[in-house]
Amino acid sequence: MMDSNGKLKKATEGNRRQQKATECKKNPSSETFSCVPSLSVAFRCFLWPSLAFLCFFCACSAPEPGAPAPARERAVVFKTRLYALSKTSDPDLEIALPDIVAESHNYAFKKAGAPADAGFSYTLAPRGAVYPFSEMEVACVIREKYASRYGAKLCSVFFFDLGKKIKNILQKPPSTGLEEPLKDR
Repeated sequence: MMDSNGKLKKATEGNRRQQKATECKKNPSSETFSCVPSLSVAFRCFLWPSLAFLCFFCACSAPEPGAPAPARERAVVFKTRLYALSKTSDPDLEIALPDIVAESHNYAFKKAGAPADAGFSYTLAPRGAVYPFSEMEVACVIREKYASRYGAKLCSVFFFDLGKKIKNILQKPPSTGLEEPLKDR
């Protein structure tokens, strides 16, 4: 079959798409025909399915619940500091310590100006041998992608404020339960 431009269209009994999309040209010097699929065949047969395949798998690439977080979203321990506390049991210090650490955390967060999603947090771990609260390890934890920008300032302000508050509470005399004078009956 020849069209008006002198191109021969390949006619087979099979697929109509292939009949419309394949063009054959006559080579004048060798009297042979060369058939090349047009761009629309390449697009319909290869590019379109590839594009659909990529879209499908990219849409399904969300992490599953319980899967590990992407590398830059993980929390990392930026710095740790060990604080020496009381050598003997001090119930007042044990009760006050979580509040003191939380206050220092809030102060550091406001002072450093880090974004809310920086993931700034802390951990407490008793390290004393005989009395667990004789030493306390405090770790400054931050999301990995914010660690290089805010980690140093957040952790230094946090540890400085915490150290100051622990020093103040340790300088107070321990409570003996006899703060009020006994009244005579």
